[in-house]
Amino acid sequence: MVPLRTMLDQATNHVVQLKQNVEEIERRKAHLEADNGGESSRAVGSMSPVLMVRERDSTLVVSLGVEQQLEVT
Repeated sequence: MVPLRTMLDQATNHVVQLKQNVEEIERRKAHLEADNGGESSRAVGSMSPVLMVRERDSTLVVSLGVEQQLEVT
């Protein structure tokens, strides 16, 4: 069985990688929008990763989700 600390480190590293991926996609999107004269959809939003860690009996349950904030212009 993998120690709890190792699992938490792995989950943390994964979340950091996901955050970097989101930032890269947002940079690409901004570049594409600049190439198109700033025309894009009317909805602007941001997403943040959400990590939930729970212990159930002798099992560690890790849930990864996305919290999205949407602003319509």
